[in-house]
Amino acid sequence: MTLSLPIQFIRVAFFLIHTFFLIHTFSAAAELSAGFCDRAIYGQPNYSDCVALLYGTSGQRSAGIIHIDIYEHGFLLPYFGGSGQFTIDQWRHRVNLPEIWHNDKCKIALLVKTGPTGEFTTDSGSWAQIASRGKALVDYCLMTKRATQRDKWGGGVGLAGSHSRLNIVVYGWGSSFDLAITSGIGPSGPVGIDWNKSMTNLSASGRVGNLSQA
Repeated sequence: MTLSLPIQFIRVAFFLIHTFFLIHTFSAAAELSAGFCDRAIYGQPNYSDCVALLYGTSGQRSAGIIHIDIYEHGFLLPYFGGSGQFTIDQWRHRVNLPEIWHNDKCKIALLVKTGPTGEFTTDSGSWAQIASRGKALVDYCLMTKRATQRDKWGGGVGLAGSHSRLNIVVYGWGSSFDLAITSGIGPSGPVGIDWNKSMTNLSASGRVGNLSQA
């Protein structure tokens, strides 16, 4: 007897084909602690706008990824993680990835990775830790590289999570990564989450469309 997979599971697989191809084919150097930057792949996001996504602006004190909440979270891909991998509180405040935020001149994505034996990773941590890692990547790719390697000065990918088992990606509108990830997401939104509802958090307003509070 053949069992049909849930539609959301199929969308997960389709999304992963696109994102993992981009990160692991174009960005094998993402395993480096500093991150991997390449304008040809990730475009040229604006530094100030990326920082605003991470920390908010002076006029929006509650905005920014860092201000989403103060909890410790378990980060996982739907269907590829269980409560035994997290503490009780982390599981209670688990977040289903991917998460994507954007404003006019920057996009940031938080994604799972593939492990050494092909499994999908899980990790834990706070939004403050995610924001801090994102800031380090933004500084490295959009400031340090500007002074040392202008041909690589642009968006990039780095590690995130308490155990560095996640990827955080900073990229620009219309970049190769943006176009590919958009085609992988499809009209129903990231990993089958309703597009209009999940997009409410893309300005990093403090709301997370994929946050589970079970």
